[in-house]
Parts: sequence; C-alpha cells; structure tokens
Amino acid sequence: MPSDYDQIRKDNIKEYGEGVRHLAYLGSLYADPTHFVFELLQNAEDAEATQVRFIVSHNKLEVMHDGRCFNDKDVRGVCGIGEGEKSDDLTKIGRFGIGFKSVYAYTTRPEIHSGDEHFCIEKYVRPYAVEPRLIDDSWTTLFVFPFNKEETDPNDAYAEISERVGQLNIRTLLFLKSIKEVEYTIPGATGVYLREDSARGSAREVEIVGQSNGDEETEKWLVFSRPVQTPEISQNIYVELGFLLATDKDGTQTIERAQNPPLVVYFPTEKRTDLGFLIQGPYRTTLSRDNVPTSDPWNKVLINETADLTVESLHELKKLGLLTVSLLNTLPIDADDFPSWSMFRPIYTRVKEALIKEELLPTHDSSFVAAKNALLARGVDLMNLLDNAGSLGTLWESDGNIRCLPSSAITENRTPNLRRYLIEELNVEEVTPESFAAKVTASFMDDQSDEWVQDFYCFLRGHKSLWIQRSYSFSDTSGVLLNKSILRLQDGSHVIPFSDREPNAYLSNGTDTATSLPIVKIELTQRDDARKFLRELGIPEFDLMEEIMKTVLPKYTTGINISLDENRNDLQKIERAIDTGSEEKQQRLISHLAVTPFILCTVPATETQEYRKADCIYFRSDELCDYFERNKSFAYVDSDHAQRALFEKLVSRIR
Repeated sequence: MPSDYDQIRKDNIKEYGEGVRHLAYLGSLYADPTHFVFELLQNAEDAEATQVRFIVSHNKLEVMHDGRCFNDKDVRGVCGIGEGEKSDDLTKIGRFGIGFKSVYAYTTRPEIHSGDEHFCIEKYVRPYAVEPRLIDDSWTTLFVFPFNKEETDPNDAYAEISERVGQLNIRTLLFLKSIKEVEYTIPGATGVYLREDSARGSAREVEIVGQSNGDEETEKWLVFSRPVQTPEISQNIYVELGFLLATDKDGTQTIERAQNPPLVVYFPTEKRTDLGFLIQGPYRTTLSRDNVPTSDPWNKVLINETADLTVESLHELKKLGLLTVSLLNTLPIDADDFPSWSMFRPIYTRVKEALIKEELLPTHDSSFVAAKNALLARGVDLMNLLDNAGSLGTLWESDGNIRCLPSSAITENRTPNLRRYLIEELNVEEVTPESFAAKVTASFMDDQSDEWVQDFYCFLRGHKSLWIQRSYSFSDTSGVLLNKSILRLQDGSHVIPFSDREPNAYLSNGTDTATSLPIVKIELTQRDDARKFLRELGIPEFDLMEEIMKTVLPKYTTGINISLDENRNDLQKIERAIDTGSEEKQQRLISHLAVTPFILCTVPATETQEYRKADCIYFRSDELCDYFERNKSFAYVDSDHAQRALFEKLVSRIR
C-alpha cells in the first residue's frame, strides 16, 4: 500500500511553508553538483542493494537498484530535510533529506518507483502520486531525473553527469558491504565496476575492477575493521583501514603507498589525510558531506579508534607476511604532516609508540625488531656481519635482541623520508664501519664463532681505514682496530695485531704447526679474502727462524730448567732453520745464536752440565779432558752428539 502522499505534502507545507525560495539552495550544496551520484549510491547501500545501474540519456538520468523497497519513512525522508530514520543513525551512510536534495541542481521533478510507492517530488518537499512504472524483475527501485532545471541547459546536464558516471573511481565500492556491481550506460559508452570480497586472516581482501569500453582497471585492497560503540544506539559501527596491494613480477604481494588518499566517509570527502592508506568511518560531516569537522568530539573518538586499528593491522600484516619496508612507507612517517593540532596526529603518535616498543620493524632476514633494539647498518656487508654476530646487546647496552633493518631497501636515495623517520623519530642508530669498530671489545670477540670471525676478516679487507697503519706509525690517525684484540689464536684467545711494531701472531704455513709461536687460528685463514686481509694487515706467515729467535733462544737466558728432550727438539729446529732459510735469515739467526748459551755441555772439573754459547764449546777427546782437567771454563759435548754437524757449522761461522 502506497504512502499517503497528500498528507505528507500537507505536513511538509506546514513544516517548510508555502514558498520554496528558501529551499532553492538545496540544489547547490556541493561545489561539484554531480556529487549527488554518490548520494544515490549511499542510499542504495543503505537499502542493502547489490547492484546499481545508471542510464544517462540526453534528457534524463535513470538509476535503478535491487535493494529494499521504499516504505513510508523513506518517502517522508526523501521529501523532507534532515528527516527519516537515517538522520541520526551513524550506521547508515545517507541522510536522505539533505543528500538527495542535491539532485535539484539538474531537475525540478524527480520521480521514484519502488514497490508500492510511485510518486514524484515537486518544489523540493511535496510528493504527488504518478502512474506506476514497471521495472525489470532484477530491480526493485527506479529513480528518474529529467533534465528540466530552467537554469541548467539539458546539454550541460547530460555532459556533466555523463562525465561523472563514466569516471566513477573504482575505489567508490571499496568500503561498501552490499553493493557488488555498479554499471552504467551513456550514449556511445558502457562500463561496469565490480567488487569481490574474500577473507584473509582477520581482514578482508577486496578486489575491485572497472571496465569501460574495453579498458580495464583493477585494484586489490586489504581492509581491516574495528568495532566502535556509538553513544546513540546499542549496535556497533566500524572504523576501517584500506591498504593497497601490489603484485611483483615474481608474484609476490606487497603493500604500496596510496597517493594522496582522502578521508572516506563511505565515499571520499575533501579532507586530506597525508597517510599512505585509506581510513574510513562514520564521521560527522558538513551538510554537503564534502568536509569533516576536526574538533567534533565524535570524530576525535573515531580517530583514536582508527589509531588503535592501525597498530592492530600492523600485527596482522606481520602474520600475513606483508609487513615490509614498502608497508612502512605507507605509515605516517613525516612529522611535518602531522602537527600537534592535526586531526590525524593520534595515528602518527600511536604508530610511533608501537614501532618503538613492539617488534614491528622488518629485518632483512624476515624477522622483526622493535625500534629500541634496531640498527640501521650503512652497507649490506656490515648489516650481514652485525646480524650474524652474537652479544650485540653488550656492545649497545641492551638486553633485547639487537637486529639490523634491511640496509639495501632503506637508503637516502630510495626511501629518504623513511630513513629520516627511523633515525630522527624512532632513534634507530645508524651504524657505520667506523662506529662499529670503535665498539669492538675483547669479550665481544670471545663470544663470536669461528665462522663470524672469518666473515669479520673478509669484511675488514674492504675497509682498510679501520686497520691501516698510516705513515708507518701507530699514531692516532691509524686504524682503530690496530689497538683491538681482533686476532684469534689457535687456542681461541685474542691478541692485538702488533706490540712495539712486532706482530703478535703468525699465519700457519700449512706444514710447521707444532710451534710455540702464536698462530692465527688455522680455520680462519681457509678463505682467500680472510687470509689476504691478514697478510695486508702485516701478519707474517709462520717462520721457523722467527720462532727460534722469539721463543726458543730467549728461554735459555732466563735460567729456567730445560730438559734434555726439550733441548734436543730445540736443536732440531735450529738445524732445520739453518738448512732452509735464506742467507740473510741465516746470518740473522746466527747472530742471535752467537750470544745465546743453548748447547748443553759437560764441565769435567765440576762434573756438572750447563748450557754454553757455541764459541765456548769443544768436542770431547781424552787429550783435551786431560789437559783441562781442573779448568772450570772448559766444557765439551760428546763427539758423537747427534747435532755435531750443526755445532761444527755454527762454530765455524761464529768464530
């Protein structure tokens, strides 16, 4: 049964008066008069329509949908101003009374057919019954808007509305729940916008497609929702976020920044957000729905709820494998865009707090770290070195798991704003090779694996400033690591590279491994770059003569007890060195031997044994023993001593 149009008309005349000049402004609520197209979509969504069709001809616009049919409240709402069941209901999109009046920029007599209701509206608020018009079974409601506004040329109306309908952004459908399809027909062109939803974790993935005369545009979004209790009604409404999905050439999905997105109140407003994603909610808007009052208390509630939803979505995106550097670039990372008075400042603040305290920053190895435990290494090689190191917490005085952010993805050239945000706002330390080298300690080196130390040496080969000896001196301009215990010895201990310009370790030559000289752990020198670094550092390869001069001969001058077996081993080393070394090295060794009492002799006068220098010994014979029987300076070695040939060679060269 249709509504009582006569009674509604009488009520409205009483409410708004006989004259209508004061209502004429309703047709000019929007700077863009074609904005009423969104109002029609809003009302179709509220009617739970799934399909909407726009048909533009040269003299009228027809709009159909398949939602709930009109009832008496709807009729009163569309004929009133700010009336109807949706005027105070934040769960509804449209305000039938105000929003619908924007059609009067083009028409003076809109006509509506829906269920039992068949009426037109004259003078903005006065309904009249009209002849019923049959609608195809797939539709429930038809709006007819003739282009008969005296002030507007029908050709202009046709052109403007055709352009608006033909250029509906595919994002128009993004935050709708009911409408799945919007199609349009204008002379010479057709198009359709489609939306398909699917669950993805706690979010919904929305694919929207626009097709127009053979051209197709597709976008995928990930939409997150959070319920908010309204003060007016018992049921929840929702604030929402939309992140734009992109697919790489290899099929990997990422989140990319949406450019200049407005605040959405189901449909776009004129309010700029400066975010890299869309936010949507039932904000209180101006009458023309083209802007949002910043100071409105309800709007402040929604922004705070949206801030919490943003952080919640970061945790969900982390689970979905979408929390990447690309996603970070969509976040509010430029403080200048979100001053203290900004409507969206709470989102900036809440995200910043979460990133500092919670493990939401992606590392290069697909793990996550809080900003308070994050490092930004300058260079991928340093990043890899730090990430594989143990005990970084001791160097940075943190009890958390110190991790590096992906240096290759966060650079001054590629992501300047993000890099600045991390360093200046989140206080993430940028680590350089120099600053890291300055922190290295002996205890830190003790905690590292052989594999890491080997990587460390390979890294250092490319950073000579950390260990180079400038001007052949150990001045303050020399590399900081020259005074650090970075050389790992065979026993696992660490020493500084040099003391008094003398090396504190040697490289194994692969043959003489049984040595008392400190040897750099052999396993660390198996990689070519590591060994080359040690050589360039100035660490010599193991030299038997060096061992003799530095560790063998000195013990004979200290008065310690040296056993016969130990002496025999020492003599074998000396003999091998004399036979294999260069002439220059031999002469250097002999000069040391000449002043060292290293030959075990018998003193017959005292019937004792002692170590003597080479120029103070004799080979035993009966004649000599009889001759020097009581001479304490006389000492001999047995004539058949295993090293007799060595002694003879030494004596001949020393004397």
